[in-house]
Amino acid sequence: MVPAIFTKGLMNYASITIRQATVFDRHAIERVAALDSGRAPQGRSLVALEDGEVRAVLPTDGSRPIADPFHHTAELVELLRAASLPPRRRRFSLGRAFRPALNRPATLGA
Repeated sequence: MVPAIFTKGLMNYASITIRQATVFDRHAIERVAALDSGRAPQGRSLVALEDGEVRAVLPTDGSRPIADPFHHTAELVELLRAASLPPRRRRFSLGRAFRPALNRPATLGA
């Protein structure tokens, strides 16, 4: 188990959902917009949920994303932008070097 001091500020990626907003998300989107000092988008948008709560919203009309300023949402906005691209243009980068040597199975006696 990892001590809490090392996990503070890290996002739990297992609990993230990216999807189209529905009419049932309206209240949550307005809440996030009010926290972000922005306006709730009027058209279609994508939402990022963390633990079932709307944390970030990306309008599909190209206006600026809105996000909950009291949570770590930079990665969520990046995920929303990647999800909004057509499938052939999606190239998501982790922002750090990938180390394939760490993913190889261990060999005994080598």
